[in-house]
Amino acid sequence: MVAISFPSLRQRSVIAILACFSVGLEISQAQLMEWKFNEGSGEMAESSGTAGPSPLTMRNDKVPTSLFTPDGGGATGKPGDYALDLSGANGMGANNPPNSGPVATAPGNTEGLSALGGLESLTIIGWLKPQTTITGAARIIIGKTFYVQAGSSGELQFAVIPDSGTPIFVNSEPKYTEVGMWMFFAITYDGTRTMDNVNFYVGATDAGLTLVCTRSIDAGKLPPFSGGLEVGNVSSGARPFQGMIDDLTIYGAENGADGALPQTKIEEIYNKVAKP
Repeated sequence: MVAISFPSLRQRSVIAILACFSVGLEISQAQLMEWKFNEGSGEMAESSGTAGPSPLTMRNDKVPTSLFTPDGGGATGKPGDYALDLSGANGMGANNPPNSGPVATAPGNTEGLSALGGLESLTIIGWLKPQTTITGAARIIIGKTFYVQAGSSGELQFAVIPDSGTPIFVNSEPKYTEVGMWMFFAITYDGTRTMDNVNFYVGATDAGLTLVCTRSIDAGKLPPFSGGLEVGNVSSGARPFQGMIDDLTIYGAENGADGALPQTKIEEIYNKVAKP
């Protein structure tokens, strides 16, 4: 007869606690919203995630316009993968006379946007395919409580916008230099800390993921979210990102640091596209 060994009561308790911790971790690292831009036609890019619907309306010269790449134009290059095509802009970022270009926006009454307020930590992830070196405060994603845009040549800039309305921003090192090729970016913010709490990451489809630098923003929790969301430009059209954007995703947590994803998790997300 073969003896069958069952876990003791203490062992079962430990297993249960670990299982609950794992589930809690997944919940606290909530994917609030993601835009994959895979509709391929029409003037709307739908979102998924726990925040609720946050569709983007694509516009060129303030007119609703389909801005999807051709089939296979997304970061994976596979059939059925599309991206947001902002290559119709006449330049990258601010200029004199002003550049102009298309934009994707969600108005302030969009159901899911309120989830972007009150966050104590967050992560913003996406893929970029610039037509020229990113610069000139070219907008990537802009909200009432935070933004990601280009800094000086090859830099990304991240800001938290407190109740005062004055952004507290930091620039990365100039490592976002790909032109005409897909480039992964991730930025994490941990508002439970005041120092060394902003991480910038970069990756190319053939080069792996790298921690670019760590910066500091002493701002704590994001304030309540109001207003709309802009992707790839400002609504006036004067700060265009000239190129393509794909798989734009926001993670966040209202309490604690879990919304700032660790590098291992970011690498998993990066590998889904870079090494499928």
